Amino acid sequence: RQGLSDFTHPRATVTIAGQPFPHLIYQYRLAYSGWRYGHVVRGGESYSALAEGLQYALHKCGGTPAEHRTDSLSAAYVNQSQKKQLTQSYDGLCLHYGMIGTTNNPGLGHENGAVETAHGSLKHRLDQAIKLRGSADFASITEYQALIDRCIERLNRYSVTRFKDEQKHLQPLPKYRFMDYSEISAKVTTSSTIDVKRCLYTVPSRLIGETLRIHLYHDKLIGFVGQSQVIELVRVYPERAAERARRIDYRHVIHSLAAKPQAFRFSNFRDELFPDDHYRQLWQIVDQKLPAKDACKWMVAVLRIAADHQCERELGQTLFQQAQANKLPTLKMLQAQYLHKKDQPELRTKQHDIAGYDELLTGRWVKPQTQGGTPCLSSQNLDNYQKQAIEKTWSYSEFLSKLCEQELARRFQTRTSKWTREARLPAGKSFATLDFTDLPKAVQQPILQLKDDHQWALQAGNVLLIGPSGVGKSHIAAALGYHLIERGVRVKWLSASELVQQLQKAKKSWI
Repeated sequence: RQGLSDFTHPRATVTIAGQPFPHLIYQYRLAYSGWRYGHVVRGGESYSALAEGLQYALHKCGGTPAEHRTDSLSAAYVNQSQKKQLTQSYDGLCLHYGMIGTTNNPGLGHENGAVETAHGSLKHRLDQAIKLRGSADFASITEYQALIDRCIERLNRYSVTRFKDEQKHLQPLPKYRFMDYSEISAKVTTSSTIDVKRCLYTVPSRLIGETLRIHLYHDKLIGFVGQSQVIELVRVYPERAAERARRIDYRHVIHSLAAKPQAFRFSNFRDELFPDDHYRQLWQIVDQKLPAKDACKWMVAVLRIAADHQCERELGQTLFQQAQANKLPTLKMLQAQYLHKKDQPELRTKQHDIAGYDELLTGRWVKPQTQGGTPCLSSQNLDNYQKQAIEKTWSYSEFLSKLCEQELARRFQTRTSKWTREARLPAGKSFATLDFTDLPKAVQQPILQLKDDHQWALQAGNVLLIGPSGVGKSHIAAALGYHLIERGVRVKWLSASELVQQLQKAKKSWI
């Protein structure tokens, strides 16, 4: 009936890809069986770290206990005059999973002993696993988490029987997870940065002036403009509480610097714009060999090439080796190698008949001609067009024209099918199935005029078809409807009784 949560520091000094990785391990444990779950979290004991770890644990064990206990976590509780009140976020989390949130009484740490004692066994097991592994350096956080999972899986073997018994009494999980982030707002400055929790982040320069809605997780932050996600960044933390931290990505600002390269030298975070040590040493060499203005232009151009062509590592190593050999390429050589312009193909265009524009302006749309009876531009059709283009030596403009014709035909058929379904016209009653010889000669000519010129429909004109039953009035009306849809006019088919009923219903709802 009770689950417990707590955070602990690992004994070993873990690094990720050679870089220090300060972190905590969140641990959840069921009081009766001793079943546990561990999760790597960044930063301190925040709400997002607690919410993410707890929800992973609940979904892993397949149910929720009646009570969830923690110690005096600042993430879960606000301490005021020895009174602990659930914060709004944590209260909502417990309510979502049908749990009662409780905390230890002051000075009685043993009340959380079920999870405190579990820290020792987990840290010992993890420390031994790292020693057997031979290194505390991991390629990624995922690899490190996998090692923790293996250690916990071995520890859970001792509680399999009791865990199966306890699972029967757990409450079912809700359909959806609860939010495991906090939300704040941040305005993008003119230097393309945002300030979040004493940390400075660069964002793409296109967002300058926007106010971002930030979803703040323990390991990342996601920015939104309105309902659209525009950025996702790895979260950083200051080394000490009173300090600040920065996460600078040169890709975010390099295009703005390309317009004003001299701003590079005096940028507050210039040294953090370099992707690695090769670029830092390269800047020192260039700054000594070239005039100040040329050095800035050269370095900004190199960074832009690295960003645009995704050749950051290779370009840095190559240029650094050339600089050491006193063979530094000039800016023109770099631009010719990486920013060269491709030869533009000769385009041959054909002037359209001016009468076509008159038909477009008057609403007389011409039905596009489909090829092979299938207007859909599938991969097979595209391959066929490519083969024809090669065999018949089409120019680029001719090839593009054929594709555009196919796309227009597809759109025409899609629109026609949709409008026909919505119109609810009687099936099979079109001009193709109408026998004009059965109609009086006095009627044939007016019907052909209505067919050839649909201005009466665009001008909201009326057409009255009068005659005895069975002479083809409904067929003519439906045929005009199908024809108008092909001409780009939307149609609705209603009988007189249906129209009267809808009008009466609308009148009653209005009154």
